Amino acid sequence: MEYTVFKLRLQEILQKKAEEGAVVEVRNIPKNNGICREGLLIREPDSSITPTIYLEQIYDAWCREPVPLGELADRILEIYRRERKTLPEDVSFFTDFFKARRHIYLRLVHLEKNRRQLEQMPHRKILDLAIVCYYRMEGGELGDATISVMEEHRKLWKISEERLFAVARANTLRDQKICFLDMDQMIREFAGDRDVPESIFPREDVVPMYVLTNRDKIFGAFCIFYPHVQQHISDYLNASYYVLPSSIHEVILVPDSGQISGFELQNMVAEINRSQVDPMEILSDNIYYYDREKGTLVLFEE
Repeated sequence: MEYTVFKLRLQEILQKKAEEGAVVEVRNIPKNNGICREGLLIREPDSSITPTIYLEQIYDAWCREPVPLGELADRILEIYRRERKTLPEDVSFFTDFFKARRHIYLRLVHLEKNRRQLEQMPHRKILDLAIVCYYRMEGGELGDATISVMEEHRKLWKISEERLFAVARANTLRDQKICFLDMDQMIREFAGDRDVPESIFPREDVVPMYVLTNRDKIFGAFCIFYPHVQQHISDYLNASYYVLPSSIHEVILVPDSGQISGFELQNMVAEINRSQVDPMEILSDNIYYYDREKGTLVLFEE
C-alpha cells in the first residue's frame, strides 16, 4: 500500500475510533533544515495540547511488519492516551516565562538551510551556523518533546533577546555537561551489538579522532562553543585541530598532525552527510579549524 493511501485510510479509521468530539488531522510539521514531517494529531475538545505522532515512522514500521489498519489504529490510540497523560493540562508551563525559563536551552542549526524559519526565530549567527533556543519537555514512549522558541514566544514572554539567550545559555551550561570520547568508544556506544562499516571513518590508529557532545547526546554540537572548551581541547591534543560537524548532536575533532588534509576531511563530511546522516540532522557540509597559536575557530578554506 502506498504511503498516501495508507495515511488517508489510517486517518479515517482513527477518526471513527477516537473519542466523541475528537478531530484527527494530519499536519506538516516544520523541522530542521527546511524539512517538513507529516504529523498525526488527535485533538480533543477539552485539550489544549496534544502529542504529535509522525506518520512516516509509523508507515515504515508497518511496511516491515504489516498488521490490519484497525489493529494499528488501536495501538496508536493506546500510545496517544498514555502520552496524553504525561502532558500538563495547563499550558502556562510554556506560556508563563517564570515556569518555562528553567527548560530553555541552546542548539546549533545551519544558517542558510534554515534561513526562512530563522526569520521568525531569535538567533545568533556564528560561522555558517546559527544559535537558536528551544524548550525541552520530558516525554514518554515518544521521547522528549522540543519546541523551537519563536519570536512570537519571546514577545508573549515579554523579554528581550538578550535575556532569552542569557537564560538559555545558563541552563545549557548547567544541565548539559560535556562528553568527550575517542571515536572508537563513541562508535561502540552507539552501535551496541550492530556491525559498523570500517570504511565510514579513517582508521583511528592512522588518524586519531575524538567526539564532543553532551551527556544526553542531544543537540550536543553546541558544546564546541562552551567557554574555554576550544582552548582546553587544543591543550589536550597539544595541537591545532579540525572540527567536523558530523550532525546537530555532536562534532568530531581531528588533530592537525599532517596525517590527513583538511580537503580530505571536508570531502569525508560531505559524503557522510549524503549517505549516512538523516537530512534533518545535518549541521553543515563545511568543516572548521581551530588555530592553537591564534586561539580562533574559523571556517576551513582549501
